[in-house]
Amino acid sequence: MPTLRCTPLLPYLALLAACGPAPEPAAPAAPAANASAVGTCLPLPEWTRLGQGTLQITDGATDEGYQVGFTLTLNGESARDAVLLPADAAAGITIDRGEFDAHTTVCANHWFILNLPAERGGTLVIAQPLGAGLAMQIRDYASDDEHTAVITWADGAPRVETGDGQPWPLPKAAPTGTLAQGTGAPVVLHCESPQEPRGAQFLTLALDSAGRPARVDYLSAQRGGTSCSVAATRGDEATAWSDGAKQAGIRWGEDEPDASRLRVTREGERYTVDTRWLRWPDFCGQSSEMALTLTLQAGDASCQAVQWPDEASN
Repeated sequence: MPTLRCTPLLPYLALLAACGPAPEPAAPAAPAANASAVGTCLPLPEWTRLGQGTLQITDGATDEGYQVGFTLTLNGESARDAVLLPADAAAGITIDRGEFDAHTTVCANHWFILNLPAERGGTLVIAQPLGAGLAMQIRDYASDDEHTAVITWADGAPRVETGDGQPWPLPKAAPTGTLAQGTGAPVVLHCESPQEPRGAQFLTLALDSAGRPARVDYLSAQRGGTSCSVAATRGDEATAWSDGAKQAGIRWGEDEPDASRLRVTREGERYTVDTRWLRWPDFCGQSSEMALTLTLQAGDASCQAVQWPDEASN
């Protein structure tokens, strides 16, 4: 008959008690909040829910056309800008203002793209952060009446698909503005004509890193001590800015027919400030006047082509 050997269990039970229960397996680390926003494209509502920032879209009709504005808050910094669409493009838009967010795509926290579809084709309003501001552009596209633009991600940049099987990419670099070639850094231009017989003229024009007018300061000082003073900064609360191919527009207050407006046009390196649409009582003291137009030539300290009201041909 075999002999049975009994091993005491107490030491083993004591060892198990000392070790305690096996630890729970660690939960997988939660992805970073912005992981889904990098290297891909998201609808604006989803991007907003991720806590990346905010984008507010405004629109409205002006004398020059249909204006669409973006106010972007990203990484705690805010920037605001607007572009001008031709009136005929605005008339063809087939979505309501309340649908703009649903038709906006955010790609890699760098491209903010609003699709304004029409019966056939449409217009993309595109904003990209640039320096402390926004660089904005519009891109028209063609499609049949069953398709609209869809923004996807490929090869490190957004691409536009319109149903024809030939997607095209959006440029990776931000545009360099419409009035001047961007230098990548702000530029301040200044001219003065202190001996102008009807009033000393002082004009400062600051261009942002995209080459667009960002600040205008104009002073017309009369010999009697009165003066006219006009000042505006892109993104301030008092003015609304719009950009065209060779012109920037600045409006004070609401978009009413009698609102004060200033225009800056460019020909080469010459910038002309046109004040004829300003309401003078808002900017001038009693018995003072300002030039209707004056021109600043980059690199020239003197203001050129100063034109007074009674010298205007039209």
